[in-house]
Amino acid sequence: MLNEILNFINQGWVGIIIGIGISILTYKLSIKKPIPSYQRHSLEIIRKNQLELSKDIKISYKDTLVENLTKIEIVFWNQGKDTLKNENIVVDDPLLFKFSDDTIILSAKIIKQTRDINKSYIKISKTNPNIAHFGFDYLDQNDGMIFEIIHTDIKIYPEIMGTIKGIPEGMQNFGQVDLFSSRNCKNKLVCLLNSKLLLFLLMSFMGIFLILIGIYPSILETIQTYNVLFSSSEIIRIFFIVVGIFYFILPILVFLQKRKRFPKKLMLKDI
Repeated sequence: MLNEILNFINQGWVGIIIGIGISILTYKLSIKKPIPSYQRHSLEIIRKNQLELSKDIKISYKDTLVENLTKIEIVFWNQGKDTLKNENIVVDDPLLFKFSDDTIILSAKIIKQTRDINKSYIKISKTNPNIAHFGFDYLDQNDGMIFEIIHTDIKIYPEIMGTIKGIPEGMQNFGQVDLFSSRNCKNKLVCLLNSKLLLFLLMSFMGIFLILIGIYPSILETIQTYNVLFSSSEIIRIFFIVVGIFYFILPILVFLQKRKRFPKKLMLKDI
């Protein structure tokens, strides 16, 4: 069986594919640059026309009448290996959160940060109440902060704007996130059965099984028809190997992408 696997790997096209994959992985791992990243969480408090209240009932926030009220948390951190510096933020295009024009940002603050020395800040614009500027002195790898914003926009999240020199791809959005540590699954077995991780593992094992069938069809020697079919057709064997590689690699790539999230030291405690 080992000889068959080695013979398969020694085929020219297999070596090229493996070589390209290793080269891409090595290149990505060797890149040293800052990667500004963010994830988001929201709580919709009031939504216009969703509350059946008397016209005489008014809802206000600090003396300001509101029809929509949403609280959001935005985690911002440096995912990259190089330092993200304030001096690299373009002066004419600073970092900011921008809501719709008729929106009022009622509150904006930092509720947690990795280090005070980063001098992170957020402040509502004095001329445009729908805009909040934010920034920092510098962020090393995994340095960051959590912004809490309460606003009146019908849209939940703002545009995150700004240009950083040397990062033409801009800020990376890693999607929604649960910020609270105590909401994690307490029973690991139940958590595994209810998570996508189990599906990823099953797909990877299926991929390995298909690869082994393609390389060593005698695995199915108890099923004579399939064994003869695989042994007599090189195309079918290659097909199963390719499908197996796909099933093996795809869930791993998806899992690695999904598991990217903000640093653990920014996790909040659920009170």
